[in-house]
Amino acid sequence: MIEFLKSISNREYATIFLVLSFFLYFFIKSADVRKSILQVLQCIFFSKFWTIFIFPIIYLTLITYLLYEIGFWDFSLLKDTIISYIYALLVVSKSISTENFKLMYKEYLLGYISFSCFLEFVIGTYDFNFFIEVVLIAFVSLLGMTSIYMEYQKDTPQSAKDFLNNILSFIGFLIVLHCIKSFCSAPAKILCIHSLQILILPIIYAVMLIPVCYFVWIYCKYEGLLSRLFVLRKDLQQNSSRFQITFKIICLCGTNIERLNLWWDFLLLNRSNNKNSNLDDLINEFKQRYKYIEPESNTDEVKLNVALNYMKDFGFLPAKYKYIGCSEGYGNYQALSYNKDDMNKYYCINGNQQYPQLFILYDFILPAKEFNAELDVFLIYCEALYFKIFSKTITKKVVNKIKNLKDFNLSEKIYNIQFKVDKNMNDKITSLTFKISKISPNEFCEQELSYQNVK
Repeated sequence: MIEFLKSISNREYATIFLVLSFFLYFFIKSADVRKSILQVLQCIFFSKFWTIFIFPIIYLTLITYLLYEIGFWDFSLLKDTIISYIYALLVVSKSISTENFKLMYKEYLLGYISFSCFLEFVIGTYDFNFFIEVVLIAFVSLLGMTSIYMEYQKDTPQSAKDFLNNILSFIGFLIVLHCIKSFCSAPAKILCIHSLQILILPIIYAVMLIPVCYFVWIYCKYEGLLSRLFVLRKDLQQNSSRFQITFKIICLCGTNIERLNLWWDFLLLNRSNNKNSNLDDLINEFKQRYKYIEPESNTDEVKLNVALNYMKDFGFLPAKYKYIGCSEGYGNYQALSYNKDDMNKYYCINGNQQYPQLFILYDFILPAKEFNAELDVFLIYCEALYFKIFSKTITKKVVNKIKNLKDFNLSEKIYNIQFKVDKNMNDKITSLTFKISKISPNEFCEQELSYQNVK
């Protein structure tokens, strides 16, 4: 216990003192605050949240025990372990609502190996005495909240915002200067095995927590879908119990969340059309309709999910496919992605359940834009899309036609390539369109055709 108390820095003592003082003041003063705090505690400890969080705590405790057995962990790391537990529970709670688990967890892991994390550790090691820390934290917190408040006030002069930011920057500079001076006088405080353990411990926890967070993410996705399913599709429970429905959906989708979302969209479409309510029939129909086929190595076909990422490096983020032109519940999908820097440009893919049938690059030309610069950017997009599909650079003849704004239509392998310039009544260019489409597109893939014949 003594080692634990010694491991707490003056800055952390000051933070704890100010936070407790703040909460105690409002807890005693306001009955509404007391009621709200009790409701939050009740929500945490007497709901499903507690069952979600208790498993990661037990899991991390077992990891800590293993680290203790191999001689890596001791009680001097208890404070850092508690902090790591808190961050771990925060990332578990974040994984409940995130749509992209890999991106979320990647950012979480990179945060522990970044320079800012090391700088934060150094600044936390070389602190001031307790009273200076209390005044400093209170003053910086007040300035920070004032700065945030002023950002949302439109009538606040920019000079006032800059003044506050300059004060905060100056305080940060003084803290860094203090750390450099303290390091020069006592380098052993940082350059030791204990400091290395403090830096490595949260990284170990973060890596070991990946399967737990992934399980929580999958569980919450299923929990949300099944809760909606049992309310909106009560007809499915006529022939199957809730346990059977849950088991069959897990067997169908597994850990594939994209497939799970497609299953939910399929059920809603089936419900709106007043179709079959037999779960086994619906699962068989879903398997036939949404089965993607890997393209052969000697084919010129491009797979749907590959085509979604074609223009990602140019600011066109991947978009989810949506139904268009449904025919008996089948038909084509469309994915439309606007450029994150210019909403007047978009990248669009139309395709069936197996392969894309049409690629479109579109640029709406605003009158105020410099047209030559706009054309150069559009040409870069066209060259990139062409190279992605055909694995070769676009010919100079085609490039010259685009530069000279000449409409054209030509064939390349199984695709048709088209460039079109639209003009208004005053002969002013309004938009540019570059299309690469299948020469003989098929509405239904092979599985769907065979499925229709069976029906």
